[in-house]
Amino acid sequence: MDDPRRRLAALETWKVYRRWAAASAAMKRGRERWKRVVFWLGIVGIILGPIAAERGSVGSQAIARWVALVSGVAVALATYLSNAVLGPTPDAAWVRARQGAEGLKSLAFTFLMRAPPFGAADEADALDTERTRIEEALASEASLVALPIPDAEAEKNFPPSPLDTEAYVAARAREQQRWFETRVVENHRVAGRLELATKLLGAGAAVLAVFTAWFAGLAGWIVVVTAVAGALGAQATAGRFRFLEKSYHDTAARLARIVNRWEVSPRSADDDRRLVGDCERALRDENAGWVETMLKKDAPAAGAVRGEVAASPAPASGKT
Repeated sequence: MDDPRRRLAALETWKVYRRWAAASAAMKRGRERWKRVVFWLGIVGIILGPIAAERGSVGSQAIARWVALVSGVAVALATYLSNAVLGPTPDAAWVRARQGAEGLKSLAFTFLMRAPPFGAADEADALDTERTRIEEALASEASLVALPIPDAEAEKNFPPSPLDTEAYVAARAREQQRWFETRVVENHRVAGRLELATKLLGAGAAVLAVFTAWFAGLAGWIVVVTAVAGALGAQATAGRFRFLEKSYHDTAARLARIVNRWEVSPRSADDDRRLVGDCERALRDENAGWVETMLKKDAPAAGAVRGEVAASPAPASGKT
């Protein structure tokens, strides 16, 4: 279905997609590392506070001062890194880069398959116009730069030739369906673990409260356990794991229905174009919803010191 010139044009678009995808992945990894550092610094600060107070009350003043110092430093560093390194929207840059990358990937598949708006005499202009639109949108973000990578890496996973409809279904629709289904399971497990930990810590705080009448020193630990439970709960919320689980599930099901309808159709040229158009539309819709949700203001990453933390979200549509 594709010819050498068409493949060459699509390959150049694919290379740009791969470079923006690499840039997005690199930025995401860096942000994730800093988020983990901020989170655990906040947790350390929360836990060491009561330990310092308890040590001071039993006479070990030197140890208490050091523990209190470490607690204060941890909290201060968490607050500083959250504001100075992560900033108010720590996910914006890599999400925008991923959004552009996914748009270029969809553009390459659509062009190769001659699906609308391609297939007409002016399709070269249409390809250039859409690619320019995506790249200019990325260039408008001051902090975004495509990551240079070797050509061999940039050409990785480029669709096979010839890319007929059967090959498109295997390389695009089914591959993305499997990707979404895998992420459904991953997000379900992460959300479940965080929710279970939050409930167990909440129950632990309630049990500790029962014993405070006999052991007054437990009151400080109730605050600690409650704060950590709140931090994990905020992580579950900020990570949007349940949203991603539902979104990925719905998109995988939508792709399956689109392919199934094509499989039982006469498989005419119109059926083939409809398949490609519907698949790419489903992926664009999922990506748009993912971006909108991911760019909502996160909880402050240093919020662990207040019982809140921002967590790293899982991406969509090939996003991680």
